[in-house]
Amino acid sequence: MTTTPQPSQASQSTATKPATNRELPLPQSDRDPAHLQGHWLLAGIGKRVLRILRNVLGNKDIRARVLNMKHTFDKYRNELTGIAFVVRKPEA
Repeated sequence: MTTTPQPSQASQSTATKPATNRELPLPQSDRDPAHLQGHWLLAGIGKRVLRILRNVLGNKDIRARVLNMKHTFDKYRNELTGIAFVVRKPEA
């Protein structure tokens, strides 16, 4: 009767596991965020941005303000070197 050889314990413990999604770097993650495509920038930031986007998409007034800012930024694209936002948290 022949038996199939079993792998040794040492070879099992040294085998590399496949990387999980959390361990894999995002594409273009080595680039400066200012030069990333928008969807990769959002992917790197995560669900915090999704919460903001939900508010923007769900509120007509906020959406209008954001689109107005976008048009202004597009208009002065060559003159802008930086943008800062000063925000206040609404009182509960």
